[in-house]
Amino acid sequence: MPPIVFFGGAAGLAILLAAVAFAVAGLTGSARSAPRQSQVADSGPTPQSYFDSPSTKVFTGIDRRSADPAPLTLDEVFPAAPLADGRTKSHLALAGKRLDDHCDQAVWGQALAADLRKAGCTQAARGLYTDPRTGYAAAITILNLDGAASANRIVHALGPQGDGGFVLPLPGPVGTGFGMARGLAMGHYAVISWVQRIDGTGDERNEALLSLLVTTGNPPSVYGRAAAHTP
Repeated sequence: MPPIVFFGGAAGLAILLAAVAFAVAGLTGSARSAPRQSQVADSGPTPQSYFDSPSTKVFTGIDRRSADPAPLTLDEVFPAAPLADGRTKSHLALAGKRLDDHCDQAVWGQALAADLRKAGCTQAARGLYTDPRTGYAAAITILNLDGAASANRIVHALGPQGDGGFVLPLPGPVGTGFGMARGLAMGHYAVISWVQRIDGTGDERNEALLSLLVTTGNPPSVYGRAAAHTP
């Protein structure tokens, strides 16, 4: 092969290799810079009974997250102390807790996940409580949203009138069998409590479960924040 042809071929090969390397680097860079997308399940467990309530004047001081910017912490929202319920004589002990900054990880349902993104959800705190002695369990979810209007919308969307989707309880007894849940907007927080008997029995007339909904659906941490920001 004449020398000029050899060097021309080598130069062409070098250019080709450089182009391939540049393309690979570009693909790698794109993968690294792409935002992480959480996988949201299309279906999941739901309670058989659910009702919701909008935020009230009690939480006016925290109607906007901008007035209450400090992020939630697990120790704040789920302290080690058990939850005592007089009606059931239960002392529900904390069996698990988790705090996610990607709210998609705490729910199922594409429509709900999209709505949470529109609501500016930055945190999803989840706790699981059980009392094997009395046979009751409760799951509590607190969503940190941009404002009370968003919280009102989210708790309402969780009901039958919504497009589908619900919060995911932590692994445990909640979500299997009959369960009751309540969604409360508390300023810019959406608080969802879900209670049931560990054996899964019960119905909507069960006054013990209604009592547990009240006990578990009023987190002192949120009330404390509302009081701290009330003039």
